[in-house]
Amino acid sequence: MPFQSENSDPQQRAFLRLMRVAESAERTVEACLKNRGINLSQYLTLDCLIRRGPQPQTAIAKFLSRTGGNVSAVVAKLVNLGYVVRLESTEDQRMTIVKVTPGGEAFFESVHNEYRYSIDQYFSMLPSEVAAVVMQLNEDDDDDES
Repeated sequence: MPFQSENSDPQQRAFLRLMRVAESAERTVEACLKNRGINLSQYLTLDCLIRRGPQPQTAIAKFLSRTGGNVSAVVAKLVNLGYVVRLESTEDQRMTIVKVTPGGEAFFESVHNEYRYSIDQYFSMLPSEVAAVVMQLNEDDDDDES
């Protein structure tokens, strides 16, 4: 197959546009969270722990689709902020369990509405048909929302 330029390949153009939209959405949310002193990975880690309860770092990494090293750094920052604690597993002493502190829960509650508002604002700029298609992407991951 001969080389096709980016302009002649509709899938390539669609992919690049999708990436730009995702990056733009992430910047919008990151700006909101930065004002509160955390980043998106830290917020999503708190969200995971509040929705699912105490979790091993490996489960958080899987939920966030991040590496174990990345999650370890995120958890360390949240520990320093007093939002989570690391606990030794009672079932496997090699495993570290991460649990939200009362201060972390209070912080999450205070920032959650701002986070939701920034997402709602971003989606309000999209045509409803586009928003509907985006909502259908990765429907297999819906079990991660509960």
